[in-house]
Amino acid sequence: MRPRYLEIEGLQSFKEKQCVDFDVLGETGLFGIFGPTGSGKSTVLDAITLALYGNVQRALRGTQGIINVDCDSVRVSFTFDLLKANKRKTYRTERVYKRKKGSEMSAEAKVARLFEICDGEEKILADKPSEVTEKIEDLIGLKLDDFVHSVVLPQNRFQEFLLMDKAKKRDMLERIFYLEEYGRQLADKVSKKIAEVRSKLSYIEGEMSGLGDISEKALIEAESSMKEAKERKEKLDMELTLLEHKYNEAKEVWELVKELKFVCEKEDEHLKLSEDIALKKRLYDASVRAEGIVDLVEKYRDTAQKLQKTNTELESVELQIKQLNEQLMLAKESYDKACNELEEERPRLIEKKTRLNEALVVKRECEDIENRLNKTRREYIETREKIKQKEEEIRSKKEEIEKAEKSEEDFSKNIEELKVDLDYRNEILAGVRLEDDVESMRNEISKMASVYNEIELKVKKLSEAQNQLAQQKSRTQERLNHLRTLLSEHEKSKPADRKEILEGISVYHTLKAALDTLKVKKSETDTAMARKKDIVRSIEQHKQRNTELSEQKKVLENKLADMKRQGEELRKQYEANMAFILSKSLSENEPCPVCGSLHHPRPASMQDDSEFHKIEQRLNEQQKLVEEAQLEYKGLENNIVKLEEQIKGLESQLLQIEEEISLKQKEYSNTLAVFPEEMRSAELEEINFKLTQMQSENDMKQKMADKWDEETEKLREDIFAVTEQLSKLTAEENGITSELKAVTENLKETEKAIEEAKCKYNEKLGLYNTYTQKFNITDFKAEIKRLEENERKAARLLKQKEEQQAIVKTMRTALEKLAESRRALAERFAEIDSDGRNLRMQLDEKLKKIGHLTENSDINTALKTVEEQLNSLMAKHKQAYEVMKELENTFNNTESMRKTLENQREIYSVSLEKESQRLQHVLKEKGFGGIEEVENALLSKEEQEKLSSEIENYEKTLVNLKAHKNMINAKLGERSITEEKWQKINEKYQMACARKEEYISDFERAKNNYKIVKCNFERWIELNKKFQEQKHKYDLLEHIQKLLKGNSFVEFVSEERLRYVAREASETLGVLTKYRYAIEIDAENGFMIRDNANGGVLRPVSSLSGGETFLTSLSLALALSKQIQLKGQSPLEFFFLDEGFGTLDGNLLDIVLDSLGRLSSKERVIGLITHVPEIRNRITRKLIVTPHTADGKGSRLRMEKA
Repeated sequence: MRPRYLEIEGLQSFKEKQCVDFDVLGETGLFGIFGPTGSGKSTVLDAITLALYGNVQRALRGTQGIINVDCDSVRVSFTFDLLKANKRKTYRTERVYKRKKGSEMSAEAKVARLFEICDGEEKILADKPSEVTEKIEDLIGLKLDDFVHSVVLPQNRFQEFLLMDKAKKRDMLERIFYLEEYGRQLADKVSKKIAEVRSKLSYIEGEMSGLGDISEKALIEAESSMKEAKERKEKLDMELTLLEHKYNEAKEVWELVKELKFVCEKEDEHLKLSEDIALKKRLYDASVRAEGIVDLVEKYRDTAQKLQKTNTELESVELQIKQLNEQLMLAKESYDKACNELEEERPRLIEKKTRLNEALVVKRECEDIENRLNKTRREYIETREKIKQKEEEIRSKKEEIEKAEKSEEDFSKNIEELKVDLDYRNEILAGVRLEDDVESMRNEISKMASVYNEIELKVKKLSEAQNQLAQQKSRTQERLNHLRTLLSEHEKSKPADRKEILEGISVYHTLKAALDTLKVKKSETDTAMARKKDIVRSIEQHKQRNTELSEQKKVLENKLADMKRQGEELRKQYEANMAFILSKSLSENEPCPVCGSLHHPRPASMQDDSEFHKIEQRLNEQQKLVEEAQLEYKGLENNIVKLEEQIKGLESQLLQIEEEISLKQKEYSNTLAVFPEEMRSAELEEINFKLTQMQSENDMKQKMADKWDEETEKLREDIFAVTEQLSKLTAEENGITSELKAVTENLKETEKAIEEAKCKYNEKLGLYNTYTQKFNITDFKAEIKRLEENERKAARLLKQKEEQQAIVKTMRTALEKLAESRRALAERFAEIDSDGRNLRMQLDEKLKKIGHLTENSDINTALKTVEEQLNSLMAKHKQAYEVMKELENTFNNTESMRKTLENQREIYSVSLEKESQRLQHVLKEKGFGGIEEVENALLSKEEQEKLSSEIENYEKTLVNLKAHKNMINAKLGERSITEEKWQKINEKYQMACARKEEYISDFERAKNNYKIVKCNFERWIELNKKFQEQKHKYDLLEHIQKLLKGNSFVEFVSEERLRYVAREASETLGVLTKYRYAIEIDAENGFMIRDNANGGVLRPVSSLSGGETFLTSLSLALALSKQIQLKGQSPLEFFFLDEGFGTLDGNLLDIVLDSLGRLSSKERVIGLITHVPEIRNRITRKLIVTPHTADGKGSRLRMEKA
């Protein structure tokens, strides 16, 4: 994160709006914020945290008392960059707080907004206080406390960290880096995880016991049953494949036979429409012939109409020509009269117009001369006034120059009086430094005395805490002994072993699964028995029906023999009269079917024709009866065959069902053998009741075991908690003892340090008193301020003197310019007077010429009159000419139209005669008697298309039917089948399909049973694997739980963090000290200094000088800040050192500033908050904070560049 721009208004000591441009301020990488105490330096940091997090850490509840007393609101706006994934984005946050009504201190948020700035446009990301804070925390990745720790580095606090003992150092690291998550929180997580894994193990054990019989033997038996069912199904599939081929062939022939019959019927129906189609063909043919003539008819009628129209138009045009001739003669007379009048008046009027135009030009010249004359008069007056004004300015400018020269002399005298001796000033500066050193030492001794009192009080408190911990530890030990006694007594009252309970549950699930199997087997056996009864009953019914049909077949055989005999007698009678039948079909000139002769002189005859017809009728009736009896006989035969096939199928099914019943009963007995002896003879309902009792007993035992486990676990948890508490108390007691020892030693060291500081203070005070006596000055700071004020006054006077000299020089230059300007104006004045006289003379001459040309009349009026007369003559001439020309054109056009119409009449007459002859020829050729007959034969396009479509569809359908019939005959070839034969094949195929369904059902049942057994077997293997995994996980978690007891893990992480911080700080310290010093950690996790300049010897940090201690503390501060920043998502590219640098001498101050300059860069900007003048003089970029004044102005900010 890098700051860009900050706006503050109404915050604490700031009243008016103040701005900070961090881009300019941080250009060199190092800048300072300077101002006296209380001026508002730290408020700049408060404004940043208020803008980002809506909180000022120094204020009560974050916002109490932040509004300036003279304001009603506070507004802060902060623009900053974030660098993520090598991509920089810009954001701006703005907050406004208003003072609450009725309260002087409380403030409430009114505006809170967060923007993302992209290409100069702001896109709002959040507009509520809480949303803005959440979004900022999400973007930066740091909460308020972490942000402040990372941005502001108070060195005094980190110096305390440098000298802190082990326990306090660990507590500080735990607090900064949130290491408590590796202690108690991690132990709690492990305990919860152990409970989860234990629950999973119990669940897996229960599921495994509920799977029932999952042995490999059961799996092999299920697989064998499935294979047997599959073999039966495949055998039937082969038989069915052969039968299916025969069935498909018969089906194809039967469908073709039915289709051929249907097509023949359709063909007969279609041929009945032939007469209607012939009529439509005649109508269509006449329409086509008439359509070829219709164009000639229309053309003949169109020519006759055009001829009639042309005759009518010709009569009208001849009448119009006569009228136009008369009008044209009158128009020519009017035109001749207008021409004579124009020739007489036009020359006179043109001459008069020319004189008037010339006078008008002269008048314009007069106006121009008069305008120039007026302009000259005005310029004359203006120039005269300017000359007077310039003379006045010259006089005034001379007086100003005299005054300025006198003021310049005064400045020189005052500057000479304010000059300060340089040696005297340096002596006074040395006195100021002595005064600061004395004051600093006095404050340091006061602080050390305060620290001594605090340590003394801390020793007392630690002694009291040590006594209290000893008492608390004794009470905790007594409680731990009591809990261990309770656990020992509780373990003696343990109920049934959990292994026995799980075995009982497993037995229950096994028997329950067996009971479900028994119910299924019993149901299947009952169903098979019912099917067996149905099959036996069907076999008996089919056999009885077969006997009845056999008897009917014998009766029908006898009846059919009698009918055949009677038919044979009738056929003999019919054949005896066959010659008469042939003679009736003979015709003259046609061959006889017997002898082939074309002439038939004596054909056979019969006396009684009616007797022959009776014989023929009786023969036909007898043949029909025989055919019907034969059909009935074939039907009986087919039915008998079907019944025999059905009986065979039923008997086969009966054998299968008996085998199935036997198998089911065997399976039932095998399953029943799983149960105990006392349950085998019981009914299924009774077995179910006993299993329910068994389940209740198992549940009750399991609940008792669970309750005992819970009570045991609770006692163990209590013992663990008390043991942990006891360990903590012991560790705390050890810590307090160590701390008490360290604090006591620290008390002695502090007392010694106070004595040493007092000696140094007395030496510095003596030197300071010598200076005061030498210069007789009691306040060196006031004296240096007086000298600095004199220097500033002298500098201001010198600047004013230089400015005055420049003003005098500018005035003299201006005076010269004014004199030159006055001379130029005088010359111009003379020129203007001469030009005015010449223009007056020209104007008088022009006016005389105008009077001569216009005969003293008005030019515009006379010119207008002449123009009107000329225009009137021209308009009259033009009108007469246009009328004459228009009548001539109309006459010529009408004459031309007459000739055109006469030509058209001749053409149309000839054309009509030709069209008539041609039409009569075509009518005769096409077979029409006249035009009316053609018009009657005409049909519309839709009617023609309809007739054509009907004819085409008829012929197309007829062709398709014949083609379809031929195609069916080709497919059939020599093949044929009767309906009876087809029915027999179909029934045989359907019965085979029914048996296939039954075999498939058997196979599916066997396959499903195999899948269930296999699935259970695989599930058991999977559960067993999971059980082993969870068991391994449980063992690991228990081991981790043992490792996390006490605080050893947190201490380990804390030590690792400390070592990493020491490495980072050592690298920074090497840069600051040119690699003379490095930081290391001793066995007690205390800081040690490796002095590379003295052979790498290790020194305690207490042996460092003040400047070296400061550099070491600064290095630690930077390292800790970097570690805290690592918690964020974007690097913090700036930080502030809020430190009193006044205790450093000049040389050490140079080292610190040089070191900070090396550490700062464009990627990391460092800001120093101080009031030390020397630092202000050595830093090129400064932000000066001016404190608020008594006249009501608030603190102000300004930027300075060296």
